[in-house]
Amino acid sequence: MKTRAQISLTDFVDFVIKNGMPRLTKVREIKDRDDYHPYKDFWRQVREGISEMHNRDYSTDYLDEIAQRQTDPRKIKRFPEAIASYKKFLGRKKVTWFDPPKEKWVMGDLTININPELGLVINDRPYLIKLFFKDEKLDKRKSEVVFHIMEEQLRYKVSPDTNMSILDVKSSKLLTPTTPPDNVSILLRAEANTFMQILG
Repeated sequence: MKTRAQISLTDFVDFVIKNGMPRLTKVREIKDRDDYHPYKDFWRQVREGISEMHNRDYSTDYLDEIAQRQTDPRKIKRFPEAIASYKKFLGRKKVTWFDPPKEKWVMGDLTININPELGLVINDRPYLIKLFFKDEKLDKRKSEVVFHIMEEQLRYKVSPDTNMSILDVKSSKLLTPTTPPDNVSILLRAEANTFMQILG
């Protein structure tokens, strides 16, 4: 039977930016991973809490309450840090919510789920935002992968002036491309084929 796979955009980006043996390790990790369970998703409560706060027009106290409910020592430490960084990003900006679209990017036998967490109009400019919580540096190459896939698959679902963006939560920085990257589409299709070859 032919192998088919469905993975998250985050997993695909992690694969693309790696070289050599770490690529094999990443594919094995994805292949051997148990089915998704919310309790195993470390950042789920913060991620969903941010969306809920904007969607329901709550104050940022809502996020602080999420942090205060934690019992896991790692979350007790990490959640307040992430929330403080997100609040720093918001600052005094005028922010309103719109529902972010979702889509799937299908390349051969590989399907990638594209689920940006936030649709925000910030100071009268619309942004479709993917949240990035990891400690590792969000470099240009990783950013270009996300920008391109979001642009290719979600552009038709949003207004022409919507910015495809990534929020590096740790640094409180919103990253938005100024010009479309060259030849990324060809690269990504090749990477999708490589992923499936390794997956077997």
